[in-house]
Amino acid sequence: MVMDELKSAIINALSDLEPAECQPDALIEHEFFEIDTTAADNSEWLAVMRGQLADATAFRIHCWEDEEDDIALALQYGSVEESNWRHGVIIAGAVTDEFRDMLLSQPKPAQRLAGNAFTPFFTIQLDNGFESGHYGTELIKVHR
Repeated sequence: MVMDELKSAIINALSDLEPAECQPDALIEHEFFEIDTTAADNSEWLAVMRGQLADATAFRIHCWEDEEDDIALALQYGSVEESNWRHGVIIAGAVTDEFRDMLLSQPKPAQRLAGNAFTPFFTIQLDNGFESGHYGTELIKVHR
């Protein structure tokens, strides 16, 4: 008997509910950059990155914890940011002329286990919404 009363009370309470009106503050658009992910050089990646660095003022670079040389390179331009990423390190800093020059002068790295690579860094995020992921094979910009 008690279960039937409880069930009835829940059904009555739920039947009076109406969905809340939900309107996003702003539409979010994603721009995807298509590059040849099998290319033997990183010229397409460099061209996209050069354009995106033009109006960026801050960066975050994600490296796997065993990528010691890449972490050391990124640390020349920023500092470790606290995170809960168990097997990685995030370095954050300002986009300076020196940082731009370093990033755009990197040769195409050797192929990674994950496939072709255009940058030594696993992920590069810029404060203008641009992200170069999976060693430069996935390029996206979020417009708000």
